[in-house]
Amino acid sequence: LGWGPKDLVTIAGMYADRSWYNLRKSIRGAFQGLLELVFQAAALVIDCLRTFFLIVLSILGPIAFAFSVYDGFQSTLVTWITRYISIYLWLPVADIFSSVLAKLQALMIQKDIAEMAADPNYIPQGTYHFYAHRHCRLFYRTKRGRVDRTGRWHGELWTKCKPGGN
Repeated sequence: LGWGPKDLVTIAGMYADRSWYNLRKSIRGAFQGLLELVFQAAALVIDCLRTFFLIVLSILGPIAFAFSVYDGFQSTLVTWITRYISIYLWLPVADIFSSVLAKLQALMIQKDIAEMAADPNYIPQGTYHFYAHRHCRLFYRTKRGRVDRTGRWHGELWTKCKPGGN
C-alpha cells in the first residue's frame, strides 16, 4: 500500500489509542450500569419500605386517634400524622433527586454540544466512531466532519479520499 515505517508507527499508535479508548469506554459503561442498578435497587427498597410503613401506619391511625382523646395521649395523633406524612414523602423526594440527576446529565450533554459547535477540534468523551477504509484511516466524529490521525480538522483529506477511491 506504500506505507512507510512512519505510517506504520502512526497506525500502531492509532490502534493503541483506540484500544485504550474502548477499554476506558467499557469500564465507564460497566460502572455506569452498576450505579444505575444500585439506584434502581435503592428506589425499589425505598418504595417497598414506604408501602410497608404506610400500611402499618394506616392500621395504627384509628388507634392513635382513639388514644388522643385521653389525657396524656394528646400528642399521639399529631405524632402519627407527622410520621405518615414523612414516610409518604420518601418516594417524591427520591424522584426529585432522580430528576436532578437527569437534569445534570442533560446539561452536560448540552455543554458538549455547545463546545462542539464553537470549536471543531473539541473532542467530547464517548462520541467517536472509528472509520477504517482500505486506503483511508480516519477518525469520524458524528455530524461534525472528519479528523485525521493527529486529531486535526481535514476537510480536504476526506474529499480526496472517498470510500471506493484512492
